[in-house]
Amino acid sequence: MTRAPHTSPHTPPGLLRPDPVATADAARASPARPGAPGPRGTGRRARPGRAVRGTVARACTELALLVLSVSCAGCGRPDRALCRACRADLRVRPRRVPVPLAPPDLPAWTGPGYDGTVARTLVAWKERGRSDLTGPLAEELADVLDLAVRTTGAGLLVPVPCSRRARRSRGQDVVACLARRAVGIRDRCGTRPPARLAPVLRVRRPVADQAGLGARGRRRNLAGALGDRPGGPGLVRGRPCLVLDDVLTTGATALEAARALHQMGAVTAGIVTFCATPPRRGLSQSGPLV
Repeated sequence: MTRAPHTSPHTPPGLLRPDPVATADAARASPARPGAPGPRGTGRRARPGRAVRGTVARACTELALLVLSVSCAGCGRPDRALCRACRADLRVRPRRVPVPLAPPDLPAWTGPGYDGTVARTLVAWKERGRSDLTGPLAEELADVLDLAVRTTGAGLLVPVPCSRRARRSRGQDVVACLARRAVGIRDRCGTRPPARLAPVLRVRRPVADQAGLGARGRRRNLAGALGDRPGGPGLVRGRPCLVLDDVLTTGATALEAARALHQMGAVTAGIVTFCATPPRRGLSQSGPLV
């Protein structure tokens, strides 16, 4: 026979006092929830998973955009994420550009130049949590990506990974998110040949802040920083790949990704970025990626 829970005249309507024995048995039988207190006496709390923290950060950003007034990321005009004039500044014909540190036979494709409206929009999206800008940026990246895929025939798109610190501060890997959206836009258009994301790279050691470093300083800073994820070599070995990033500056980051792919047995067919900084004088080309 099941005994009914004990109540008293002082118990508010609708509330029952829990059976302490049953509560203890249930606690021992149930696994700890993320963020729930750990075993009695330890004083520790179970840490929520990385995916949970990223989801919460993105949800908070989107909620803030709904509650607070939104202004154009390019010019500050109120009540719109990106006004028509600033959106037009992002729309340029995809172009092939030289990579200062790359060998001559490694092509790169990009969109607008990184200055003015483009620079302000990208900084707001990447560093200030403006996830509402992912769509407009991805639409332009999809055009660049389509040109590169049709030119090279590469079927695998490898995004440059971010560090753990960057993922924690931004709530997600923003480049991977942008790449997924751009690939989705291209897929919905039914463009051929097909291409899919292959996130096979990881950051395997800390690197210094790239700001203020020259071309060769960036190359030394990133040397050996990227490696393969488990199962990555089997996916890309012997296949042409395109390296995806948000901004092309000296090419040091993309070339480090190409080096890691080369060690995995892949063939880097080219580099694709949303935008590129103006070329600088005094940057010479390097040798092969090996």
